[in-house]
Amino acid sequence: MKFKVSGLEDIKDWVYRWLPHVEVVSPKKLKDRIQAELKKAVKKV
Repeated sequence: MKFKVSGLEDIKDWVYRWLPHVEVVSPKKLKDRIQAELKKAVKKV
């Protein structure tokens, strides 16, 4: 799927609602940000 949004925050919340059923492939900035946040969350568990 492709989406046009005004910023990364707009789509980031949507992506989190669909985890683990989605994969961000681009833009790299969004993929890297979500990956970093998920790694940080896992460390807290």
